[in-house]
Amino acid sequence: MGLRNLRVGMAQINPTVGDLGGNAEKIVSYISQAKKQKIDLLTFPELSLPGYPPEDLLLKPSFLKDNLKSLKGVAGAARDIVVIVGFANTDRQGNAYNAAALVYDGKIAGIYHKIHLPNYGVFDEKRYFQAGNECLVFVLKGISLGITICEDIWCPDGPAAVESGEGKAEVILNISASPYHVGKGRLREKVLS
Repeated sequence: MGLRNLRVGMAQINPTVGDLGGNAEKIVSYISQAKKQKIDLLTFPELSLPGYPPEDLLLKPSFLKDNLKSLKGVAGAARDIVVIVGFANTDRQGNAYNAAALVYDGKIAGIYHKIHLPNYGVFDEKRYFQAGNECLVFVLKGISLGITICEDIWCPDGPAAVESGEGKAEVILNISASPYHVGKGRLREKVLS
């Protein structure tokens, strides 16, 4: 199968920081719309569930727990469609990760943790998140796809290189919530080329 047989949708939503219920409701609504359009794979922005940037909300264990509960609710809506949604994940030690959930058939099928955390300008991710250390490649309709989050794509030897090399990913998906500025599109194209 070629790439032309894979219908990809990008839900460029504007989540509200801290509004887990409202953001989850918005995500579920977009999933419903995408299913009607026969989309195979729908992506949402980085940290779309808690809103970007959640900052000190991440220091509240109850917020992180509610964020995971909201993700499970979103997963329940993902039937007959693959969804990638940004959320804040935690490990058993209570460390937080900027994460992407691969959701399918009503459940969380995989989780990717952002590896390269920016800490310049408006970004302060090292204060709140641990860096991930594993890549995630999955197959959909015979096509290998790798998942990255924002800054991960800008590192020449980063996760995208590993996913496309060792992981044999044919397509790299990058969810991002990076602030816009004039000329950013051209800059991104130049970096990626």
